[in-house]
Amino acid sequence: MSNTTTDFNFKITSKTSKALKDENNHPLWVVEMSRMFRLMGLTNVVPGSQTEKPSTPVDINQWQMNTDKALILIITNCEDEAQALIAGCETASEAWKTQKDHYEGRTHMHLAALLLAITNL
Repeated sequence: MSNTTTDFNFKITSKTSKALKDENNHPLWVVEMSRMFRLMGLTNVVPGSQTEKPSTPVDINQWQMNTDKALILIITNCEDEAQALIAGCETASEAWKTQKDHYEGRTHMHLAALLLAITNL
C-alpha cells in the first residue's frame, strides 16, 4: 500500500456565507464565519488567543498573514454598512469586536424597546 495525502481545498465565494447586513442576521453570520475561521485554521486570530501581535519576527509574519486572511474574509462577507463600520480596523480581531459591539448593542436596544412597547399596551 502506498501512502496518500488528501488535500482539502475550497473556494470562498459570495455564496459561501450570507453577507452581514445588520443586527437581524448578525447572530447567524457569526456562526457561519466562525465555521469558516475554524476550517481555515484562523480561530486563533478571531477572536482567539493571538489577537495581539507576537514579539518574534517569524511569529509576527505568520500572525500578520493569518489576521490579513481573516480580515479579508470578514470584509468580503459584509454588505456596505457593515464594511463601513470596520473600514478603519487594522486587524481581524478589531473588526470582529467592532461589529460584535455594534450589532449586539443594537439588538439589545431593539429588544428593550419592544419589551417597553408591549408592557405599555
